[in-house]
Amino acid sequence: DFGEREAGIEDGDLDKKDDKDNTQDEEDAKNKDETEHLVDGQEQKSFAQSSKQKKYKPYSKNILILVTQFSLFVIVFEGYFIIIFVRSSFFLSDLMDLVSEFVTTSSQSYSYSLLYQAFQECVGTYGNSYIEHVNSEEYLLKLMDNLVTNQEEFLKQHSENLKLGSEEYDDLFNSLVYGDICEHLFSSRKADCEKHIVLTRGLHSASIEYLYNIRDFVVIYFASKSAANQADAVISLMNDEKVANSERIVKRYFTRTYKGLLTEMRSDLNSKIDREGIVILISFVVFGVFLLLYYVFLWTLFVESTRNSLWVTKCMLGIIPVKTILEVQNIKNFLVDSSKGLMLNLGSG
Repeated sequence: DFGEREAGIEDGDLDKKDDKDNTQDEEDAKNKDETEHLVDGQEQKSFAQSSKQKKYKPYSKNILILVTQFSLFVIVFEGYFIIIFVRSSFFLSDLMDLVSEFVTTSSQSYSYSLLYQAFQECVGTYGNSYIEHVNSEEYLLKLMDNLVTNQEEFLKQHSENLKLGSEEYDDLFNSLVYGDICEHLFSSRKADCEKHIVLTRGLHSASIEYLYNIRDFVVIYFASKSAANQADAVISLMNDEKVANSERIVKRYFTRTYKGLLTEMRSDLNSKIDREGIVILISFVVFGVFLLLYYVFLWTLFVESTRNSLWVTKCMLGIIPVKTILEVQNIKNFLVDSSKGLMLNLGSG
């Protein structure tokens, strides 16, 4: 009995020792698993951080370079068209002012001839004819009022456009409108021209005196309507030397003087348009040179740097096992996207 009891105690001690050993093994295994899990977590975290650093630092630098180059391109590209638009707006505004002066000058030249013809029509038909569906007497009076207004507008427009025209046109305008017409435009017939003294004082003074003469003729005409013999009064008026002189002034001198102004103004407008065209052409050439330099020295270098970076990245990724690539979704997506982009670049090239 004592031997059996002693054997049982030894068996129980062995069982307890086995249980204790098993518990210790389990704890060691658990600690080992936790340690491995912690190490794996730290390794994954360290790998993620290193991957992030390797991936995003060069990527951010490339993006910064790309944004800078693109911003420079947009600024110059948009700036070119904005400058051309603003310059063209000012040019067209100045051109419209000069064209308006041209139209007014042309209208003045036509209006003085029309005034004398209207006077002849009115007096010759005793006021019974019509001009542009208006009674000749009413038309004549209205045309005289319009001529006074147009003369003021003619001088006002030139004063406003003084800085827009060329010096040659301004000198010619001052010489003809305020100077001696006979000396500047009719030197070959200066003696005949100077017979009309008013022409030596300039086109402006001559125009005013011409309007006053026509007004006096109209007053005489309306006074003759109440005369006993209207026909004789009208014939006497038409044979008056002042009327003949007014006709010669309009046909020989006014028409040619305004024609000289219009010719010089037309030449000035054409020169202004040609100069603006040259400026736009030069601006376009400079802009084209900038685009060429931008493409050669900036864009091609950036594309080449990006392509080399992609190849280096793919070569480095080739070291990573396929299993790891398939398990890490970010690496897998990056490889797929970069491969698509590279194929598109190669295809476009």
